[in-house]
Amino acid sequence: MPEGVVPRSGEAVLTMAAPWATGGSQINFLGDWTEPDAMSLAWPADIHMRLEALRAQLDPSGIFPPAGPAAGRNA
Repeated sequence: MPEGVVPRSGEAVLTMAAPWATGGSQINFLGDWTEPDAMSLAWPADIHMRLEALRAQLDPSGIFPPAGPAAGRNA
């Protein structure tokens, strides 16, 4: 397969689907979730804050992976 065909095909699909885009993102399709704002795209701000509050309450030692660097933790 020629180099670049798959990325161009993916971009074409995203372009065609653009009229139905909501501006959000599915957490399973975030790609590099270590980007500072990647996790915040998966949920509205109020829900993201609630999830972070629950995480702080239920996992105070930080055993489970953090919600990205935007939460002030290392990935």
